[in-house]
Amino acid sequence: MSSIRQRTKNKIYAGLIGALATAILATGLGIYGYTNWSKEKAAIKAGYEEQLKEAELIKQENLRQRKQVLIAKEDIVAGTQLNEDHFTIGSLPSDQIPLNIIMEPEDLNGKITKINISKNGSVIPSMLFEDGVTPDDLRKAEYSEIMLPTKLKNDDYVDVRINFPTGQDYIVLGKKKVEDLLNGTVWFEINEQEILTMSSAIVDAYLNEAQIYALTYVDPFMQDSPTVNYPVNPKVLDLILTDPNVIRNAKSELNKAARTKLDQDLDSMSAEDKQKVSNSRSNTIREKQDKTSADQQIQNNNLNINSPSDFSNSSSQTQDSTMGSGNMPPETSSEATMENDIFKEAVTESIQP
Repeated sequence: MSSIRQRTKNKIYAGLIGALATAILATGLGIYGYTNWSKEKAAIKAGYEEQLKEAELIKQENLRQRKQVLIAKEDIVAGTQLNEDHFTIGSLPSDQIPLNIIMEPEDLNGKITKINISKNGSVIPSMLFEDGVTPDDLRKAEYSEIMLPTKLKNDDYVDVRINFPTGQDYIVLGKKKVEDLLNGTVWFEINEQEILTMSSAIVDAYLNEAQIYALTYVDPFMQDSPTVNYPVNPKVLDLILTDPNVIRNAKSELNKAARTKLDQDLDSMSAEDKQKVSNSRSNTIREKQDKTSADQQIQNNNLNINSPSDFSNSSSQTQDSTMGSGNMPPETSSEATMENDIFKEAVTESIQP
């Protein structure tokens, strides 16, 4: 009996020792794992803290490198005349700011945008037209001496040019907006110097059988204004030099030299050659006017035939004729149609070359 109890006690002791050993081993492993985990956690935390410090340093550096600039409050469409209310003060990174950015509101006041400007966008000079605040010598002038494009309409932009019988061609006015248009007369806004330049060109066109004409811009909001290269007549040029309203005298001497060359070329052209060029242009204009007049007559004739009053008169005449004769058919409308066809054929034959 005692031996059985002893074996039982031994088993119990062995189990307790095994459990204790297992517990000790598990505890050691737990402590080891926790220690490693703590170290890894500390390393990760330190890494995050280092990254946050670097990010904060970068942020501070960026803040130090940002500059205060003008930015748009809202989207601005092309063709808008700017004022100070369109802009506010904002900051941009220094490496993203163009060298020629406009920083002062006064530099934008009165300027007109060539392209759309997005909200919070900045502005550089190439995005604006040259025109700013209305100058004191700006006037609205009308001209009927210019040959205008057939499809010209209000708000188009054109260059006014002069073409001499020698084939030489010069720009008289550059990139002018058509303020108004009526029956071959066009209105521009031009300054004092441009008024005198146009006056000289008109005199040239009269004396030398030259032609003043206009060319329309394809994309005026992106195309820059050209350099005016027409050499003004010396007498008009002298007026420009003495007129206090004209402030652009720097190119006067160059214009005189160019004018001298043009006069020499014109003198070298015979009167017969000038007359040939003039006659050719006159014939072209006359043919164009005849065709326009004939088209208008055909249109008027169609309107008269198809108008309600003519139809009612034709119907009443037909009824009267039918009542008077008893058996005559109504032929008034068909006769008028035949007359119209004959008239069209006659007009077409008259305007064919």
